[in-house]
Amino acid sequence: MQVSLPLVGVPARGGTAFCTPKGMTIHSKPTIRTLRGEEAEALLARNQVGRIAFSQHDRVDIEPIHYVYEAPWIFGRTSTGAKILTLSHNSWCAF
Repeated sequence: MQVSLPLVGVPARGGTAFCTPKGMTIHSKPTIRTLRGEEAEALLARNQVGRIAFSQHDRVDIEPIHYVYEAPWIFGRTSTGAKILTLSHNSWCAF
């Protein structure tokens, strides 16, 4: 799992701007790294909306989904529609 800070804007001279409690800071490159197990579990536990990616007709769709994390399970909640229809025909997906 990879995580980066939320993007707020792009400064004129390049780099990426992030909002912090002390204001905007500019980084030349965002930090992207693999989370350790306990970091991933903490991230899953404190959030309620994730993204589910699945393949449909030679393309990949990424859709938001509400979820609850109860280790080691992730329970998704959604209404009837494209996500459920697609997953009923192809159960391979990524969260």
